[in-house]
Amino acid sequence: MGNVITAILIGAGNRGMEVYGNYALKFPDKLKFIAVAEPIQFRKEIILFDHFSGTKEEIFSKKLTIDSSGHGGGDFALIDAFLESIHNKKSQPLTNAYETLESHLMAFAANKSRLKAKIINMEKFRRIEEN
Repeated sequence: MGNVITAILIGAGNRGMEVYGNYALKFPDKLKFIAVAEPIQFRKEIILFDHFSGTKEEIFSKKLTIDSSGHGGGDFALIDAFLESIHNKKSQPLTNAYETLESHLMAFAANKSRLKAKIINMEKFRRIEEN
């Protein structure tokens, strides 16, 4: 891949900070964040309160590491596939939004089946979830 993708990270929660942030650290030749937008204050800061002295100190304890990729390395693989589809117009993503939605619906139906101890009809389940 020749060009580095520059991006803005929207949200510094688990996925933003630990997945995309770590990916950018590990592969700076592929992805570079030029800004981070995080509206939730507690995600931007950690306050250290010393109960003995009564002092407060704002610190940032969440450190990114270049060796971590969640889901057994799958998170980095997904980012790689996405960046490849941007750089190489002939490349298609491994999945699409419909397939992603369908896999989530199947997981929700499986959980409902587990809780109710019965078989879930996916066609009926989709109609119920749409309403």
